Amino acid sequence: MVTGFDYAPITPAVAASRIYPWADWENLRDSHTPPHYVSAFTGAEEYRDEFLMGAHAFGLIDKDGSNSKLKPQQLVMADAANAVDADGRPLSPFLGVLIPRRSAKTTTALALVIGRCLARPNYLVAFTLCTSGLMARKRFHSDIVPVLEKAYPHEATRPFKFYKSGGSESINFTNGSRFVVVSPHGESFRSEAFDCVLVDEAGEASLTMGEDLLAGILPTLDTRPDSQVITCGTAGTFRTGQLLWDTLSDGRDGKPGSGIVEWSGPEYLTAEDVETWELTEPIVRAAHPGIDTLTTISAIERNYRKLPRDKFIREYLSIFEQVGATVGIIRPEKWAAAELNDDLPEPPAHFALAIAASPNQAYASIVAAWREDGEARILLLDHRSGVKWLAPRALELARKYKVPVAHDTVGVVLVEVEELQRAKPRPRLQPQTFRNVITAAALLIKEIDTGNLKHYGQTVLDEHAAIVKKRMTGKTSWAFGRTDYDDDISAVEAASLALRAYDGTPIRGKVMLITADS
Repeated sequence: MVTGFDYAPITPAVAASRIYPWADWENLRDSHTPPHYVSAFTGAEEYRDEFLMGAHAFGLIDKDGSNSKLKPQQLVMADAANAVDADGRPLSPFLGVLIPRRSAKTTTALALVIGRCLARPNYLVAFTLCTSGLMARKRFHSDIVPVLEKAYPHEATRPFKFYKSGGSESINFTNGSRFVVVSPHGESFRSEAFDCVLVDEAGEASLTMGEDLLAGILPTLDTRPDSQVITCGTAGTFRTGQLLWDTLSDGRDGKPGSGIVEWSGPEYLTAEDVETWELTEPIVRAAHPGIDTLTTISAIERNYRKLPRDKFIREYLSIFEQVGATVGIIRPEKWAAAELNDDLPEPPAHFALAIAASPNQAYASIVAAWREDGEARILLLDHRSGVKWLAPRALELARKYKVPVAHDTVGVVLVEVEELQRAKPRPRLQPQTFRNVITAAALLIKEIDTGNLKHYGQTVLDEHAAIVKKRMTGKTSWAFGRTDYDDDISAVEAASLALRAYDGTPIRGKVMLITADS
């Protein structure tokens, strides 16, 4: 149990061990769309009872366990929030929750903290919305008070009392617990102490609001050793310094004390991936836990056709916009995990070759790519300063291995391509259009992120992978970019073009001659 609290349930008897035997709870929890990221559930079963108390209060389950409306994603949220360490303290004092619209995110978070107030004496909760204090108060009056009144229709026997006056909205429980609504300003938290702070719509927080909120919230937790901050929302319009994004990033990186529950689309998503509903539907199904539990795919399709594409991607695929995304796009731990300790191989019979050059023509690279049992391989064949060597070397390799040369159709590399075109005999070329380049970048990152790519630990590729950035080419499309003009990322660019070219090139087989005697 959480240290420092004596349990004294003051709600109708609701016990997870009776209503939801552990196996049944976990079967339901794990029965639908899995989250993209989720932290450990260690020890969470000890606190399922109190979540069910809150679920009863919000009309999600009857007091005897019947008529349950609980959905799988709600049990995931509850277990992640209630995970504890060996000492019984929260495993995730800071929990980030990112779930698409229409997934019961807010209802679940409220059931969680109200359940704690019902079960834990003197448990203090602060609730705010990062839209405005007015919206937080409206949420209290429209979404909290009516459902609790319905669950406890007799005011005289309720285990709590509402305070509804404007600016002082709260629920005082007979066991000394308290739920208070506050404005999303640091000053609202000054001189207070809380066991749990629930920050909803955190994806709406501006940089200034996020900094101000943290400055106000953190000191309120100092004297409450089992405290927790639950930061919930949908994706925002910028990344670096954004309250929800930073909380989620800490969870993804496994920082001590940081947890995460995230349903989202692929980070490598491009505008091409959601150009039509036929392309978008499978992505939505894989990212949205509310489909077939709280909403329908047809309802989401209607919104897809009505909403601006960038807003749809934020709201229904949980993908933050790229403003402020200053970190490298290739995660160091993913790149390190992709390294093979093998000797550098000779390219196989079927592979693709691509060239790329830095915009300042200071460096150029030639990279080979292929697949082994579906797993991508990339191999740096050459990298030198300058570009004068590039066309002759690419021609040599193309003739040696009898492969075409893939290349971008814009930029300084076209000078070298023209030299290749003048060669006799001219090598086969595979020009990659701007749309192809965007797709190639997304493909390479996808394969790295999913562990489906291997490289050979070549120093140049390592260096380029460490500095390559995401360069936005539209609201939702991107390509590889550099922080400084002089940064050399040509090996990564060539690798992406080579892999895309390989995937688009059928294996040439021997032609069987059919004769009358066959």
